[in-house]
Amino acid sequence: AGLDRKWRRRAVDHLHIAGGCEYIDAGCGTGNLCIEILQRLAPGQVTVTGIDHSETMLAKGKAKIAALSAGHSATFILGDATILPCKDSTVDGVISGFVIRNICDRQKALSEWHRVIRPGGRCVILELALPDNPIALMLYKLFTRLLIPAAGGLFSKYHAYAYLTDSIRTFPPPKAFEEMVRTAGFHDISSEKLTLGAVRIYSGTK
Repeated sequence: AGLDRKWRRRAVDHLHIAGGCEYIDAGCGTGNLCIEILQRLAPGQVTVTGIDHSETMLAKGKAKIAALSAGHSATFILGDATILPCKDSTVDGVISGFVIRNICDRQKALSEWHRVIRPGGRCVILELALPDNPIALMLYKLFTRLLIPAAGGLFSKYHAYAYLTDSIRTFPPPKAFEEMVRTAGFHDISSEKLTLGAVRIYSGTK
């Protein structure tokens, strides 16, 4: 119902966008977070690099940016979110949306993102989560165990939707993941709940 757009806007709020800065979207998909970053300031005042392992998604991201006439401010690179093509301490922030849940070595990813960020820069992670409110959790389980897989089955995507719910269930709880962010070297760690806790935004400063 368009909630994902609100989630992305709030995640970019945590990045503390500033003119003349450069950001990375690790696992950018079709570039929605990149677009949100670029639209915060006038064209040319901020740059963003989107990195993803899917050529198809990158092509769609390039088309979206071109339609905004902001192509000069965005670059899309085929690559791995855990091995960024950047020197140490060269970008002002890294943001990632709905990606780290799908990365096997999450600690490696967090450490890599810390490596490329300049001191004082920000790391922001937008991810799905299990609500901690008992009533919300009950409704969430009903929605994810019954309705989402059933809807996926209508489009022959049952296994993909089943993976979605399983990956959320097995993701580290908030406090454990915050500790992983801290172990990577970040400080001032925060976690914000959205949509009754079904989504969380984790952030930290280098």
